[in-house]
Amino acid sequence: MANRKLDYETCLASASKCKTRYEFKRLDKQAYRKACKMGWIETLIPHTVFKTLDYDTCYNIAKQCKTRTEFFKMDHAAYYKAMRSGWLDKWIPEYHWRETEVTFEKCKAVVDELLASGRCKRMDLKQAEPQMYRIAVREKWLEKLGLQDALTSRKQAIERRRIYTEEVIVNTAKQCPTLKYFREKYPGMYYVVSKNHWHDKIAFLEQSTGYKNGLLYDTVYVYEFPMTNVAYIGRTIDLKRRHYDHCHNDNDSIVQYAKSIGVSIPEPHILATFAIKTKGDKHGEMECKMIALYRSLGWSLLNKARGGSMGGIGFGKWTMPKLLEVAKPFKYWNDFAKAYPGLYSSICHKKLRDKFPWLKLKKTTNGFWSTMSKEDAYQYAKECSTRKEFAVKYSALSQHCSKKGWVDEWFTQNYSAPKRICQYTVDGTLIKTHSSIAAAAREAQVSSGCMCDCVKGRGRVIRNYVWAYESTAYDSINFPGQNYKPRNAKCRIHQFSMDDQLIHTYESIKSAADAIGMTAPTIRAALIGRTKTAGGFKWAYADAA
Repeated sequence: MANRKLDYETCLASASKCKTRYEFKRLDKQAYRKACKMGWIETLIPHTVFKTLDYDTCYNIAKQCKTRTEFFKMDHAAYYKAMRSGWLDKWIPEYHWRETEVTFEKCKAVVDELLASGRCKRMDLKQAEPQMYRIAVREKWLEKLGLQDALTSRKQAIERRRIYTEEVIVNTAKQCPTLKYFREKYPGMYYVVSKNHWHDKIAFLEQSTGYKNGLLYDTVYVYEFPMTNVAYIGRTIDLKRRHYDHCHNDNDSIVQYAKSIGVSIPEPHILATFAIKTKGDKHGEMECKMIALYRSLGWSLLNKARGGSMGGIGFGKWTMPKLLEVAKPFKYWNDFAKAYPGLYSSICHKKLRDKFPWLKLKKTTNGFWSTMSKEDAYQYAKECSTRKEFAVKYSALSQHCSKKGWVDEWFTQNYSAPKRICQYTVDGTLIKTHSSIAAAAREAQVSSGCMCDCVKGRGRVIRNYVWAYESTAYDSINFPGQNYKPRNAKCRIHQFSMDDQLIHTYESIKSAADAIGMTAPTIRAALIGRTKTAGGFKWAYADAA
């Protein structure tokens, strides 16, 4: 903010808008600082003169309030003065109703006043007299007082569903034009209809799609690929939604075929439309005729299920009597699923399989393989080298033979037994044989990984011993021999020229390496025979023969 001329009149104009110095400071900080600097602040806004809070002043404020909360909100300074002085308990008790003063008759009188004003909920009593409400709950007076319990939204929904009888639902559905309108406006009633399977009771409602003039219309459609003479024929009550399902399902035969030949999915053509009037209508007859017609004309069809499947037109129009009538001729779910795949998937989705107790699943083990004798089963088992191959090639027979215990006789378990480890001295003398790598590692006080590296040839000696598998040929083991000396052992060594003339004797390998400027491993390699020379000299241990 740009600097402005602040004189007494300017500061007075800003201070006249405020009641306190704090407000003055918040409103115009520059004017406030100027007034404080020049000594005008006492003239502009004098210090607030607080009123004297004595007994009479606090009591006059407190008697206007019924509760301590009202007293605090009205004048918190007087409230704190009365609380510190001990006057608050005399004027306003902690609770407006003392427990000794609350009786059933007083509660009844208060409730009658609430009922007269149209307030009949328990929450109304709690808001009006909280202490009386607590005592009424503790003494169990609420039911006797006639106050209604405020139900939660879930309790209200459950309470309404109890009065949703079949008659009430039918009368309400008659006032709705379509099934979609009924489902959206009365979701609770529609939930009761679905739970009790009362769809046939409201079948007179026209659905949003497929219904015209109270009749359900079925449509037979076709997708044609004229370049390859391939087509797909189907049937639905909602062609628009069915076309969307075809186009957005990657496992659909139409989508897969269109991708394979590199073309887009064509629009469906309507072949026939007819009304479904009675239970005896053969709904799949028209679809079967169209399939036969296209095949006679040389077209190849992409249909996976046979034509005329009743499940293919949706589950919405099927009632429980119709489902029971269709499923009655079948004994097994497998046969029913092959005949009506769409209907079977809808039954599984809505969890209605318990309604068909006579339908059972076929057990594949109760067939050809389960009745086979041991001799005949062995002929198949001889073709396999392992039990895993036998289980993959003949799964049902493998399951049958496993229950009989024959598989254990024909195939041995391929458990890899631990390999035994031999412990040798550096000159090739066998000391001990260990049961496993872990046992040998415990003996040598090293890790199993270190011992494994040693027996596989990535090392030679551990703890001044040679380790090898028991199966390893003795002649193939490279023993260091008597010339082997531990790395940490100090021993005298001789330095010879190339003519085998003794040049010098050193107390250790390290001292020799420091003297000739070589590394200790290089000299050690010449000592154990890995190399012939080191640094242009020959080397040998002093105690060697």
